[in-house]
Amino acid sequence: MRTRRTVAAIGLALLACGSCSRETKPTFQLVMPLKGHPVHQIEQLGFLEACKKLGYEGTILAPDSAAPDAVLGLGEAGLAQKPKGVVAWAGAPQFYPFIKRVADRGIPIVVPHFPIPEGDAPGLTAIVGCDPRDYARAAAEAIGAQLGGKGT
Repeated sequence: MRTRRTVAAIGLALLACGSCSRETKPTFQLVMPLKGHPVHQIEQLGFLEACKKLGYEGTILAPDSAAPDAVLGLGEAGLAQKPKGVVAWAGAPQFYPFIKRVADRGIPIVVPHFPIPEGDAPGLTAIVGCDPRDYARAAAEAIGAQLGGKGT
């Protein structure tokens, strides 16, 4: 499921930058915390796989820590590479100025997973994710069905 969301995020970024040329093999960046986290590694693999499939160079910018300053530092440094699109785990308001700086450079930026109220992060191209209430409800119903509706 995460791979599909990552592919969708890249696709949205590609659509937003219609002037991208495949001949120059543009770079897309994934900016996120905790590069060694098992779930994040799955997303990183999906991101790199999707970039390769679409003919783009994928770059992972992720520190070992979850510290926002570390994540933002790598993201800011990555802008020097002039990426054609950025997927950023921007789960807190302190990421919103970064989103704006990326957008101000004409680079599409997509945020997976985190719902951001419209207008809170100017420049945001798209959010790719789902409503956790929906999948929590579906999981609870499936567990209840397996238990025969009787609890423990």
